[in-house]
Amino acid sequence: MKRILFLVLVLLLVTACAGAQSGAIGNRAGQSTNAMTPPPLTGLDIISISEIRKKVPFPVFIPTQVPPGLAATVKLREEGTRALVDINYKTSDGSYELTVLNGPAGCCLDADPRKEGKLVKVRDNLTAHYLEVQPQFGGPTLWWQEAGTYIALSGSKMNKDDLVRIADSMSFAANP
Repeated sequence: MKRILFLVLVLLLVTACAGAQSGAIGNRAGQSTNAMTPPPLTGLDIISISEIRKKVPFPVFIPTQVPPGLAATVKLREEGTRALVDINYKTSDGSYELTVLNGPAGCCLDADPRKEGKLVKVRDNLTAHYLEVQPQFGGPTLWWQEAGTYIALSGSKMNKDDLVRIADSMSFAANP
């Protein structure tokens, strides 16, 4: 029962991820020939990220460095009285590589009183929760709360170090 509840919570966190193609993730910018690069945000699904930021009551964080070759789609999703911002980074064949979710603080996994996962530090000494999730259920997940925003990163081919590097690049001021 506990496993089913956990899987339901994870499925609420991320959109379905299937067939992700692996990609090399470099160290922080400038430290590797495979360094992560800022991706272009293309194919905006509803409105632009600047318009989304005007519509939601929380800062929207965007990674400034992700694995090379990914393009992002952004969608504002309303669930009841709350809004969530989905940013899905895909490979050229349309496979999901990385999912970023922004929502109001206290939503999603943050609403789970168990707060399962290993505690890890991300930029600015923030505490994040790392969950080892199987690839078929979206892959490893790193989530935390910052400046009134719930932020979650996941990817079926990602590991903890990959997610921490991406988390270290998150910015509420970044413009696609």
